[in-house]
Amino acid sequence: HMEFMGAYERSAMKANGFPLYVKKLEDGSMHWLYRSGNGTWVVTPGPESNVAKGVGNICSKRVADLPTEAGLTWRYHDGKTWVDDPNMTCITEATRTAATRTAATRTAAT
Repeated sequence: HMEFMGAYERSAMKANGFPLYVKKLEDGSMHWLYRSGNGTWVVTPGPESNVAKGVGNICSKRVADLPTEAGLTWRYHDGKTWVDDPNMTCITEATRTAATRTAATRTAAT
């Protein structure tokens, strides 16, 4: 599931009335992060039509308005079953930047 990690950008499109995010890969293909019809957030590879089909390899374990919602937990499909991943998170660029600055400040102080 590591191939689905990375930065996703909010697109102008929506899925099920919510923001649709895209990660553009070097080979020109894309990964999509979208809110499914049942309210969970899903990551799917391949064509945008996978969003309409409601398929994916990673999904949130509960309904959320945004994928960055505090306390939202995730799971991934390993080819056979869904596996909980307590370390997986979805954060905004601002949160990532703040965390990087905090870590750099701690390093500089030691």
